Amino acid sequence: MARVSVDKELLMNLLNYKLNHLKEEIDLILNKWNYSSSTEFLKHAKDGTLSEAEMDAIELINLNDERERLLAEKTSITPIESEESLRKKGPTIEEFHKIFNQSRKEDMELEK
Repeated sequence: MARVSVDKELLMNLLNYKLNHLKEEIDLILNKWNYSSSTEFLKHAKDGTLSEAEMDAIELINLNDERERLLAEKTSITPIESEESLRKKGPTIEEFHKIFNQSRKEDMELEK
């Protein structure tokens, strides 16, 4: 695996953006089934209370796992921040476009 030097502030912005996105995806699934708790939703999906929820339950598990992995990565860089501070510290749309375009450019270079 290649290592790249990244500005700490940029890394934190990327992590915050991804964490917020994962939270939104989790909330979409929970809202779809009228739940506010992942634990309760997964329990009901597993025990059959919610039929047809298997794919959403799998997706929710994957999203939660990814979110926990990124939170662990973030805490290895800086002290734990609250959910509220994560929402407030996301990148501006201009910063996101710059980050996204740079990432896309790097991906295209790696494919060559």
